[in-house]
Amino acid sequence: MTTNESASQSQLSTDLEMLHARVKGKSLTLAELKQSLKGRGSAMLLVLLALPFCFIAIPGLSTPFGIAICLIGACLVIGREPWLPRFIMRRRLSTARLAQLLTGAIKVARQLEKFVRPRLAFLHAGPGMLRLI
Repeated sequence: MTTNESASQSQLSTDLEMLHARVKGKSLTLAELKQSLKGRGSAMLLVLLALPFCFIAIPGLSTPFGIAICLIGACLVIGREPWLPRFIMRRRLSTARLAQLLTGAIKVARQLEKFVRPRLAFLHAGPGMLRLI
C-alpha cells in the first residue's frame, strides 16, 4: 500500500486532529504543513489557503493566496507535484493562525465526512482520472 493509498484510507478529520495535537504551541511554514499532511499535502494546502477567506476577509492576502491556489491547481492538472515560490512556502503561520486554520479545517472535514464517502473507486483509480478530477 502506498502513502497516497494509506492516506486515503484514514479519515481526513482524524489526520488533521493528529496534526493539530502534534503542532500545538508551534508555528509551521507552509512547506512543513504540506509535508506533514503526507499524500494529502497538495489538496490540503489548497483547502488551508482558501479556508481563511471562507470566514473573514483578510485585506492584502487574497491576491498572493489566490495566485498560490492557481499555481497549485495548474500543477495538479498537468500531473506535476505542485511547486510554489520559496517565499510562499517559507511563509510561517503563527501558532494562533495555525490553530485557527486547523480547527476550522477539522470542523469542515467532520461535516463533510457525514455525507462524502469513497464510491465507485474504479472511476478514479488511474492517474489520468485523478488529473481530470
